[in-house]
Amino acid sequence: MTPKERITAAFRNRQPDMVPVSPELWDVIPIRVSGRPFWEVGGTSFSKMPLWKAQLEAYKYFSCEAWIPVEPGPSGRQINMIESNSFFENPELIITKVKYKTSKGFMHETKHSVFDYDLWSFEKPVKNLFEDLPKLEEYFFDEPSELDYGIIQEAYDNTGQHGICEGIIGNTFFEFLTMFREGGAVQAILDLKDNEDFFIPVQKRYIQYLCGVAEEIISKTNVDSVFINCGTSSLDTISPALFKKWDLPLLQAIGKIASKHNKIFHYHLHGKGMALLEDIVNSGVNMICPLESSPRGDFDLEQVKNKFGTRLALKGGIDPFFPLCEGNAEDIENAVKQCIKAAGKGGGFTLASGDGVLKDTPFENIFAMVQAGRKYGKY
Repeated sequence: MTPKERITAAFRNRQPDMVPVSPELWDVIPIRVSGRPFWEVGGTSFSKMPLWKAQLEAYKYFSCEAWIPVEPGPSGRQINMIESNSFFENPELIITKVKYKTSKGFMHETKHSVFDYDLWSFEKPVKNLFEDLPKLEEYFFDEPSELDYGIIQEAYDNTGQHGICEGIIGNTFFEFLTMFREGGAVQAILDLKDNEDFFIPVQKRYIQYLCGVAEEIISKTNVDSVFINCGTSSLDTISPALFKKWDLPLLQAIGKIASKHNKIFHYHLHGKGMALLEDIVNSGVNMICPLESSPRGDFDLEQVKNKFGTRLALKGGIDPFFPLCEGNAEDIENAVKQCIKAAGKGGGFTLASGDGVLKDTPFENIFAMVQAGRKYGKY
């Protein structure tokens, strides 16, 4: 099987010829592989290549199955509503100032880019909830058909037989609020508690919008899988009750669309979330990552496989701290054997890191993970 056939089969909860190996390679490892300075990869005005291209080259470098999630680009209207200026505060820090121009007034956001992370929001645009959220709605909720899906198709075409390219629909509703609300997740929790009636129509509009985005991704690109990110919407931060009220309805709506079109519905749930898994699977999610174990998560691979394995494909298992970053080849080989024994039976499992591979991870350890996966993952 080709890498694409192998990982797609596993994502569809089928048995490929061997367990695919696909560590989560976000900004830091692809930048290191590329040899470029950090500012040449990403989303600032200094960038010379999008992250997905660097990710794809990194997966090729490590000779493993590529996982390339890509979101649609903004619409022309959204581009015209923003003024953005990036500058070097010092050699290790780029600051990006963003001004949102709406008919209801302006909003301002400040983002930081460093080697470890690109465009992290330090000053968020929604400061006064009742004044600024309507401005954000005017900017954010465009016609889904007006977004740029050519970016996703380009990534899909370039990924080719090297792995799987997914269309990013967006984030959970709670993470949407967290991303734009000054005060982040804590303030978003307080906002939802104090102003439930205010947020119900916003949530409804958000679900309708992302359903439109999902339909457009499916109709305008060739991706086999659509993707939603949990962000802060895990039990590290929120309660099961908050998840059921504010985030589960989105998953249920997207689950129906994915099922209608026979697409993989991939949900990224980092941190703790075992208590949410029954609802998540029932919503139509049929692929989940990264299944972090204790102490950062609460997932046990074997337990998840035994309970949900007939309905849910799994991706993850290798702790990015130990053994992947801090261990040696023997430690990694032992962990790989344990993961494949726990979750590999019958297919539907992709060996991966439990969330992103850390910046200082030795390359030889990533190679060791891939080699051990090839050694013990044959069906």
